[in-house]
Amino acid sequence: MRALSPRVPIPAPRRPRGAATILPALLVTLALSALGITYPAAAQGGLWPGSAPVLCTVPITYRIGNVDARFGVDTAEFAAAVREAAALWDREIDGPAFVAAPRGELVIELEFDERQERWHARQEAEASLTTLRDRYDGLLAELEGHRATLREARQRHDQLASAYRNRREHYEAQSRSWHREEDYRPGGARYRAAAVLQQMLLELEGLAETEERARERFNASLAAVRSLAEDLDDKISRLNEQFSEHRGFDKALFAYAHRGGISRRSITIFQFDDRADLRQVLAHELGHALGIGHVADPAALMFYRVTSENRGLTRLAEADRAALADACGTMDVSPAAGAGGRASGSAR
Repeated sequence: MRALSPRVPIPAPRRPRGAATILPALLVTLALSALGITYPAAAQGGLWPGSAPVLCTVPITYRIGNVDARFGVDTAEFAAAVREAAALWDREIDGPAFVAAPRGELVIELEFDERQERWHARQEAEASLTTLRDRYDGLLAELEGHRATLREARQRHDQLASAYRNRREHYEAQSRSWHREEDYRPGGARYRAAAVLQQMLLELEGLAETEERARERFNASLAAVRSLAEDLDDKISRLNEQFSEHRGFDKALFAYAHRGGISRRSITIFQFDDRADLRQVLAHELGHALGIGHVADPAALMFYRVTSENRGLTRLAEADRAALADACGTMDVSPAAGAGGRASGSAR
């Protein structure tokens, strides 16, 4: 293993004043290391824990450990994702940062537990919610159809009712002039006018029944929409309550152990959403393996969680490169190489 070779020399560390005062703590640390005590990453919140106290020496050899089949990812696919994640760091140094080896120091694994199960449960819940929303949209469309039918039936009824009133007024006005006997006989003027009114009245009754049936269908449709809206609101409320807790801080874990002068590092991935998310989580944890902690820039890979600004990064942000220089030495990298590009359309 060789040390990182920056283009600007790293000054030798100076012996701190009062070194004797820190000797007991150093002895305790060495004693714990000899016993093989594991130093898990410091809890810093967010999607990933912080980095462990490791030395920045490259290349770091790694090997793929257990890959739980329940993730639906085989070992070859997982190894490819690791290589893609490592490539983000490779391009920032003089040579590869991570090299696969059969007995690699860094073990990278996929461990399936309640975290991924919870994610699957959430995906199923969201799919169920989508189905419910589609049904609701369908009922809304039906309701609009019934509303249009009811409006049309009402308009036809109102138009005929208005015509009937006008015809009746005309009939009553004419009736004053009907004095001849033949006006009242079948086929006479009064007889014909009365027949027209009777026919219009029958049509009005039919239209009234049509309007009433349309109103009943509309009211039934409206009740179904309101009922489903209540179910939808209740389901959304329950899902928000069930899944609103931010559990991103335990998507993965980087750990470091030292036993008998031999260092062991491990990255365990517990949960990821898709291939792009897996690659980003791996790249972040590989940063911790280099000794890099979290940074404050939400657009950086080493920010403590995935954001809309750092999702799908294809290059390290300036904050990541600065953190790499702090952990591993001053890096002479052109600004263009560190531009925070991201893959278009990638989603977590």
